[in-house]
Order: sequence, then structure tokens, then C-alpha cells
Amino acid sequence: MRGQFKRCSVFQAIPDDLKKASRAFYELKFNWRDSTYLHDYELSDFKDKRAWLTNRGLALGQFSKDEIDRLYDYHVGRFLNQIEKDMGVDYRI
Repeated sequence: MRGQFKRCSVFQAIPDDLKKASRAFYELKFNWRDSTYLHDYELSDFKDKRAWLTNRGLALGQFSKDEIDRLYDYHVGRFLNQIEKDMGVDYRI
């Protein structure tokens, strides 16, 4: 990942919190149940969903649990869709 950032003229500096693909692979392979390295997008807790949305400035008002569920599903779907587009895969919900 660092090499890609270095080769791309768009980026001025490499982010300090840049995650390694190798660590992500091993976390998924050997520690996927307990890992906090990667985000679990299948959250079932209302508070966790609200926190995820709030951290991104998406759910700042008063919403019901159903509205939070819908907002979370929508924005996570958009986020994952963008990742898949970046990878060259067409992701559909």
C-alpha cells in the first residue's frame, strides 16, 4: 500500500494510519471473530450503528431505530459499492 501511495502523484504524504494488506489478510484468516482491526459491517446493535453514522456526520438528528437501520444499510451499501468499484468489481445490494 505504501508503494502505491509513493507512486501516485495525487498524494503528498502517506497517511500515518495506513493499514497493511498483509495484516488485514491475516486478521481475516486467523482472527476474524475477535479482531477490531477491520470493521464489522454486520452490526446488530442500534448504538453501534448510530455511532458509525454519527462519526461520518450522517445521523446527527433524532431518528427512530428503524430509520437508523435504514440509514446504516443504505450508507454501508454505498460505501461497499465504492470499494468494489475501486477494485473493478460491480457490487449490488
